[in-house]
Amino acid sequence: MAHILLVDDDPEVLELTGELLALANHTVACADSAQAALALLAANHNFDALVTDHSMPNITGETLVTRARALRPNLPCLLMTGYGDSVDITIDVRVLRKPFRASILHAAINDILADP
Repeated sequence: MAHILLVDDDPEVLELTGELLALANHTVACADSAQAALALLAANHNFDALVTDHSMPNITGETLVTRARALRPNLPCLLMTGYGDSVDITIDVRVLRKPFRASILHAAINDILADP
């Protein structure tokens, strides 16, 4: 399965989402901030995908995806948000609305990994 970089500033959401991804046999590296995620990406870890929350302090998930793609242009990314349709996403990225079921998360991961 995939090596996923998971980013969320909420420790409970980070832990639960990480567990859901691990149950699908993914290897998960967790970061509690966009800055920590960028440091992991810059250290040349071989991640297959980035899954990030949108609403985080200092750097939004959308900005994180943009910066991550500057480091790894073909990195599949999934942006999670609990703000429904009120969030204006200006980049081309798959968005997953919270709350979600495990099956929806797994399908979204499969979709971004399969998309060329």
